[in-house]
Amino acid sequence: MKLISRIRNILITLLLLGAAGGILYLRLRPKEKKEEIRIEEARVVDLRPIAELCTMEIYREVMVEDTINRKVIYGIQKQQGSITFDIESLPASVKVARSTADSLATDTLRLRLPKETVSILESTDADSWKVIDTKSLSLFGSSKMTSDEENRAKRKAIERTRRSLYHDGTVERARREAASTLREMAERLTGRPVVVEDK
Repeated sequence: MKLISRIRNILITLLLLGAAGGILYLRLRPKEKKEEIRIEEARVVDLRPIAELCTMEIYREVMVEDTINRKVIYGIQKQQGSITFDIESLPASVKVARSTADSLATDTLRLRLPKETVSILESTDADSWKVIDTKSLSLFGSSKMTSDEENRAKRKAIERTRRSLYHDGTVERARREAASTLREMAERLTGRPVVVEDK
């Protein structure tokens, strides 16, 4: 009997100690910190270097064959230009919310790639335009081209090049590369994942 009474007293003591320890833990445990959100002031970013990185330079030498005023002209034209994106039209400042919580720290920023500007001009090289041959389609007409007629042929050649940049996939490739560059640079500037929408 004494043994059972002693065991019972030990069990009761252990239960009381456990209960006291539990109460003490609940009172003294560190309180959970509430999620702390801090909004940084908007930072103005110089977008010119990004705009330069998103630019594709174009240089082509094209064969020109055209008919102007019943005269056929054959020539070679060197063209230069670029495909650019008005990056400066994007927001110049971004408010970045910083948080101790992982969920907010991974908030994704979304940007839309601006429409491209395709600029093609005759090259500034000294030999950028060369007439190979001209001929008249009229029986007694002169095959000599005037400066105005040559200029019309050159302008039409430049417009054909501009259209070909869309048809051969050059503009599409420039957009893909610009979107990738913009995403990488924006992620470095903001410290956030960035999605650049291309359409």
